[in-house]
Amino acid sequence: MKFRTAGATAAGSAHLSRGAGCQDMILTRKSEGYCLAVLADGAGSKKYAAESAKLCCAVAAEILSGRAMTAEEADSALCGRILEIFSMNGGLSTSDLGATLLFVYLLESGKYIAGHVGDGAIFAGSGGCWRVLSAPENGEYINETYFVPEDIPAHLRLYAGTVAPGDSFILTSDGISDLLYDPDTGETMRACGLFEAILNDNESGKAAEIYQNELDTFFRRYTADDMSVAVIKAF
Repeated sequence: MKFRTAGATAAGSAHLSRGAGCQDMILTRKSEGYCLAVLADGAGSKKYAAESAKLCCAVAAEILSGRAMTAEEADSALCGRILEIFSMNGGLSTSDLGATLLFVYLLESGKYIAGHVGDGAIFAGSGGCWRVLSAPENGEYINETYFVPEDIPAHLRLYAGTVAPGDSFILTSDGISDLLYDPDTGETMRACGLFEAILNDNESGKAAEIYQNELDTFFRRYTADDMSVAVIKAF
């Protein structure tokens, strides 16, 4: 089984207007035996939002890359290492740090592990049929959610299963997740299939360029928030 992955991020107009820049981060990695896509959305309410997103991606890649593990092992390793790394980050208070975290990890053995803290969404598709694998988790109010590192012990949701050629996953930040499905019905939108088709028909570098253009032109019309998407597919 072979894999392909690509993604893109774009700063939202609301962040650009106040000079904040993009606080989303993606990391995609493919090597012999595995493929990984990680997406983190820095919390706008935190002083070091972008730095938090970068740390999330780096730690997830460190823990998962090249390792065969169960969901339970991933839970323990991720929670422990993320809390350790964030606490060591220059003595910064956790009150200044925060990001949502989403990842999908595919193994050549035919297994996958996906994880999610906070909002945004992960979609799974095969044969043109899409479903929401992991929906946003909000707090008491719709605009509240959960963040790494403070909320990871209680709010890391993990999913494990088998993957076959033709299976695809789409990870999105909250900037565009609501544009890809109806949260009331769970019905996915046509754009899920379009994201998959782009990666299906193009190598990773070209697919990333097309995703970037889609975020900068089409999706920017519908949200002022930062936008990020990562797609990962088995062949």
